[in-house]
Amino acid sequence: MKKKVDVFALSIYGLVIFPKVLGHINDTVSGLFDRLDKRVMPIPGILVETFRS
Repeated sequence: MKKKVDVFALSIYGLVIFPKVLGHINDTVSGLFDRLDKRVMPIPGILVETFRS
């Protein structure tokens, strides 16, 4: 139930912040919020991608 509420809240947040996108949330952004909810720190992965490019 909590995951459904989180997805709903994220979609409302997306509509408020990005009204022209019509509720389309990137899979990467939703994955980031899912990881943050599980207390996984995305910083090492972001740094690896930055240094590889």
